Amino acid sequence: MIINKNNFRVLATVLVLLTTAAAIAGIPSLIQHKNEIKESPTSAIPENNKEEKAILNELYTVSHQLDSMTVYTIEGTIVVRDLKDSTNNMACDYLYSRSGNDMYYRMGQEETVSLQSCYLTVSHDTKELFLSAPKEIENPMSTPIDIQVKHMSQEGYQVTRDVKNGVVTITMSNPSHIRMRDYSLSYDSAAWITQTDMRMADEIYPADRNKDKLITFRVKKFEPFKAREELLKPAHYIRQQDGTPVPAGAFKDYELINR
Repeated sequence: MIINKNNFRVLATVLVLLTTAAAIAGIPSLIQHKNEIKESPTSAIPENNKEEKAILNELYTVSHQLDSMTVYTIEGTIVVRDLKDSTNNMACDYLYSRSGNDMYYRMGQEETVSLQSCYLTVSHDTKELFLSAPKEIENPMSTPIDIQVKHMSQEGYQVTRDVKNGVVTITMSNPSHIRMRDYSLSYDSAAWITQTDMRMADEIYPADRNKDKLITFRVKKFEPFKAREELLKPAHYIRQQDGTPVPAGAFKDYELINR
């Protein structure tokens, strides 16, 4: 699939949820599955040593920090640079807020709200409000840490750890990886993630580094135990008129589209 601007925004949104809000490191869908390529006996990938595995364990432990938290808000920025097609470049703010099973995220001019009663997507560019039945959000971090470490240790990454001004940065690098060449995660003294960086290979030309995508997420503000409750209420977006949902409040001039 050639990633056009709209598809790339979807990808970036997913990455925000998985990399920052869900605090995932080493996205499972980006891991180089062994059944996708035929390896000869001489091309076996060496497994990480004990020290590197310990660093990977640290990385995943930090990445699981939000597993037990059900109320929090994260704000930050995302910068994407597409070396193959500069029209896909983007830089914007994002906001993610969760309260229990209700979740809200905004990226640029698009908002998505996953509630127990409905699922809403707002496009400010086109002034459209999409309404559908509630969707179940799968937890991407459900795999135990030891299993994640085992899988990642077999991907051929060089794993390093650096500390500067109290900020720990863990880096994985494999220039020949066909999906994710580089990944780094930084966290502060409270073990909160402050930044993640990725270099992803192009889906069509994975061997050409000049077609890679560079993605950086920065966390500007993290508020544990606080949610933007006003953004997690259906009445903020829609109201009932003669038994039919219609746009409400600031969205009253938007077109409501039922999916």
